[in-house]
Amino acid sequence: MKLVFFGTPAFAVPSLRALRAAGHEIPFVVTQPDRPASRGRKELAAPPVKLAADGLPLLQPEDVNADDVLGRLRLATPDVLVVVAFGQKMGPSLLSLAPRGAVNGHASLLPSFRGASPIASAILKGKSESGVTIMRIAEKMDTGATLLQGRVPIGPEDTTDTLEARLADVSALLLVELLSAWQSGRDVPEVAQDDSKATYARKLRKEDGLIDWTRLARRLDCHVRGMFPWPVAFTFLHAEGKPPLRLAVLKARPSTDAASAPPGTILGLSEHGLRVATGEGILDLVELQPENRRAMDARSFQNGFRVKPGDRFGPQ
Repeated sequence: MKLVFFGTPAFAVPSLRALRAAGHEIPFVVTQPDRPASRGRKELAAPPVKLAADGLPLLQPEDVNADDVLGRLRLATPDVLVVVAFGQKMGPSLLSLAPRGAVNGHASLLPSFRGASPIASAILKGKSESGVTIMRIAEKMDTGATLLQGRVPIGPEDTTDTLEARLADVSALLLVELLSAWQSGRDVPEVAQDDSKATYARKLRKEDGLIDWTRLARRLDCHVRGMFPWPVAFTFLHAEGKPPLRLAVLKARPSTDAASAPPGTILGLSEHGLRVATGEGILDLVELQPENRRAMDARSFQNGFRVKPGDRFGPQ
C-alpha cells in the first residue's frame, strides 16, 4: 500500500521501519520541526523519526494542516495515513485526504488512558498490563473506532522507558498486520469505543514528580517508576542545621514492613537501600541524584551527605 507516515519521537521509529521493511510505499514522512536540544541552548536537535527516515522524502511543517502541506500530500495520492505519536492535531481536510482514512497507534488499551501520557499513567496507576490500540483518528482525541489491540504485561521493575520500548514494537507489528490485511482484501472489524469506560492521561509536568510520603509504599514505587525517565520523582532532604536539599529518586523498592515514624522519616540503611517511612509500609531508596550531582547508590548518598535516622524527606 501507499502510505504517508506521521510521527516524531523514538516510540514511532519501530513502526516506520517495520512498514518500510514490509514493502509499503512511503512517498512522505511527516515529522515535527527540529527543536532546541535543551532549554537555553541554540543548537537544534532532529526528531528521532527524521533520523530514521533514512532517505525517504521528509516534511517538517509547523502546521501540518497548512494548504501547501495538504497540496503536496494530495499529489502523493496515499491509500492511508499512518500516525504514531506525531504531536500535531490533524484537521478534517487532512484526515479525509486518503481513501482508507487515517489510523493511529496509541500506547494504551483504549478507552483506558486516552491522552498525552498513557504509558506513564498505566504504571502510576499500578496496572498489571498495558498495550497498543490501532484506531481510526476522530475529531475528538483518542475516541475513534478501534481496529486492533495488543496487550503487554507491566513488570514490577518496569519504568516508563522500558515499557515504552516494548509497546513501540507492538505498535509496529499491529500496523503491519492491519495494512497487510487491507492489502489482501481481508476485513478488519471496527469497534466503537465505550465512552463510559474512558479514563484520561493528561500531559505530565515537572511538578508532578514531587513525592507525597503519606501515600502507600507500593504506590510510591509506582510513582518513581512511572516518572522515570521524565519528569523524575523528587523530594527534599531536611536535616538539622542544613538548607533543604532537592534530590531525584531514580530507583526504589517497596516493603510491607511496618514503620511507626511519620511519613518521610529516614529510618536507616538496609541491604536494599535507604529506608524511609511512608503512609503505609517502607520505601527503600536504591538510587538517588542530588541536585547538580551525579547519580549514586543509597550508601554513597548516606556517606556523602551524612544522612542519619530521624532526618526526613518532604516538600520544600
